Parts: sequence; C-alpha cells; structure tokens
Amino acid sequence: MTQIGVIGSGFLEDKSIYKIAYEIGREIALNNFILICGGKGGVMEAVCKGVKEVNGLSVGILPSINKNEANEFVTIKIPTNLGEDRNYLVVQSSEIVICIAGQVGTKMEAEYTLKLKKPLITIPKTGGISLNITKKYPESVYPVKNAKDAIKKILDLIK
Repeated sequence: MTQIGVIGSGFLEDKSIYKIAYEIGREIALNNFILICGGKGGVMEAVCKGVKEVNGLSVGILPSINKNEANEFVTIKIPTNLGEDRNYLVVQSSEIVICIAGQVGTKMEAEYTLKLKKPLITIPKTGGISLNITKKYPESVYPVKNAKDAIKKILDLIK
C-alpha cells in the first residue's frame, strides 16, 4: 500500500483548513493508501479523523515517548522521544507528501521532502508554509486546490 504523508499546522483556528485536511484524510483511506503524519492536533487530527471515519489506516509518528499525546483518531501510534527530529521520520516513511498550511515544523518537513526528492503536493490557498513553499519552489512542487485534486495528482504520480 502506498504511504502518503500529510504535514501541516498543529493548531488550526480556520475551520475551512480543518475541512480540507479532513477531506484529504477520507480520500487517502478511500483510495487504500496509508496515512503517515505527526499524530497530534490541527491538520494531523483532521486527516486522521477523515481516515478513521472510512476505516482507513493512519500512523502517527509522535515527538515524545508518550503515546497518549496522539490525537484520538490515530490508528498506529509510534512514540519516538525525538522531538522535532521526528519530522524526518514522517517524510522518510512517506512516498508522497501533502502540505496543508503550516509553520516552522511544517517548513522542516517540506524541505526534507524536497531534499529527499519526494513529490510534494501543496494546497496554497491554505496559506502558511504551503503557500510559501509553492512560491519559493514553483518548479519543485505540485500545487492543487482541494482533496480530489490532491488524490488525482497522487494517482498520476504513482503510475
């Protein structure tokens, strides 16, 4: 099964971004992909919730040794005690990465993705790092508008 990483904001005030992440989670599961993420709140919670609601599989790679810090929708919890260094594991464990909004940690993950020459799908309308990285590396990312477009791009990339 293809492992799709989703990176993004750990805290969300904008409900429209939560909805986009949730829809991406549903689409990941409906297409029989495995979700890889950081396992905590915000975008990570939203994608895990979308995956869980259609009986998909999500893996949360957690920064601490405490598996209870994972959001309630994570299927498999991997406590690492690595702090932000766990961001590299999220990317390394993914075949394709989707970036939604995001701040400093997301920037690290997006740059790891590019350094490892893995496909990076962005949703610029969510702002944050997704928008910034799209502007900074337009030739290296795949910008999309929504969950359906993200899945279409994934299907194109894995063919």
